[in-house]
Amino acid sequence: MMINSRISCAYLYTISKYGYPPPAEDTLQYLEEFKALGFQSVELEGIRENHLTKVYEMKNHIAQKISELDLEVPYFCAVLPGLSSTDEKEREHNLQLFEKGCEVASAFGALGILDNAPL
Repeated sequence: MMINSRISCAYLYTISKYGYPPPAEDTLQYLEEFKALGFQSVELEGIRENHLTKVYEMKNHIAQKISELDLEVPYFCAVLPGLSSTDEKEREHNLQLFEKGCEVASAFGALGILDNAPL
């Protein structure tokens, strides 16, 4: 059974099942799970520097799997609490990470990118 494409599987499913943050290197497996659950639309995230960097490194493989499974990623979420840091160097570093997140969103065919408030 396929779920209405306007309903996306939240990345919270993956976080709840595998911990926070879930291992980024298993993202291809997560996509398979989303598809097996009947979702056509999914949310993906890059959580802080290490997780986002791994997703960035894998972006082409992930994009290929998204295409193979005929999934959509309407928005990519970059979780970068340092964007609101009072430290200018920290903010600048996180802006550079956010740019990587934008590249990931583009590779996934996302309409846009989101950032979560500090956690």
